Amino acid sequence: MLTDFTTERRGEHRFTRLFDAAPLAMVLTRLADEVLLHANPAAAALSGYLAEELVGRTSQALHAWVDTALRAKYFAELRAGRPVRAQHAALRRKDGGELALEVYGEPLSLDGEPCALSMFVDVTPQIDYLRQIERQHQLLAAVFEAIGDALILTDSQLRIMLANRATEQVFGCAPDALLGHSADALFADTDAPGEVSSGTVPDLPEGVGVVRGRRDDGSEFPAEVSISPVRSADAAPPGRAILVRDISERERRRRTLAEHQARLQDIIDSMADWVWEVDGEARYTFASERVRDVLGYAPDELIGKSVFELMSPDDSERIRAEFTAVAAAGESFRDLENTCLAKSGETRIMATSGAPIRD
Repeated sequence: MLTDFTTERRGEHRFTRLFDAAPLAMVLTRLADEVLLHANPAAAALSGYLAEELVGRTSQALHAWVDTALRAKYFAELRAGRPVRAQHAALRRKDGGELALEVYGEPLSLDGEPCALSMFVDVTPQIDYLRQIERQHQLLAAVFEAIGDALILTDSQLRIMLANRATEQVFGCAPDALLGHSADALFADTDAPGEVSSGTVPDLPEGVGVVRGRRDDGSEFPAEVSISPVRSADAAPPGRAILVRDISERERRRRTLAEHQARLQDIIDSMADWVWEVDGEARYTFASERVRDVLGYAPDELIGKSVFELMSPDDSERIRAEFTAVAAAGESFRDLENTCLAKSGETRIMATSGAPIRD
């Protein structure tokens, strides 16, 4: 009795040709002992081994699976006759490098012997890209939370999508409680007269402005606001990044300084003496109104002039030497006599006292 195996062998030959030509890494494994029966060129290239180095050995002997427990689970599924789909695993190459893979397994029978066809998809680039995105996300999240001012991200309708921890310090409201609400609710409609410019967030152009902020308890405060567009990749209307700084303390210091300056000016104006200030080069930076009576100059006429320009040449050289020595020592001086030329050309004899002003 003769049996014609021609058709069967042609089928096997066709399968082998397709197996070897496949761009996907594929190996054929005997399930009884997990020995590799065949590996296509793509599998050899992926693993870094020659095909003949793979055949006849087990993946365990090759230390190919980084997670041996996962390898055992994979083969247990195949022995149970269940296919494996897109199992994530790490493959160790011949050179020791590791690849991230998606593994597909299909149980089958060859000549009555249980075997498995395993296919490997290298997803290392995708995994690396996702890890890079995750690192960038973590970095941005760290920066977002490290900013000491309130930072609020909104959609195009000014609905709050995200807020950092500093938002609670500025507005007195937990960031999560703000989500979905309009950012406009964080700002007052009107301002305290004479303190800051008026306008709510939508009225401000992109850039920096000052508005009245409104805390969760209803109290208001001066806020410096910086607004930038946040554009998406799908050409949707841009949202807004709103950076808010509570400038209450800065405004308080500004008012205090203005009050002190006004008080000092009142004192200067009430004095019978002429009060002036010069820079390190002895050029006038300030002159009180009393200079009109003393020398006939308006205060603005002296700004930028050297004090020595108002003296006779002889007196100028003497005072310059004394002034230089006093300035270098950083000392005060009192009743330094010198002559000054009035605007009319008349000579005035002055007694000048001064003290250094340090920044």
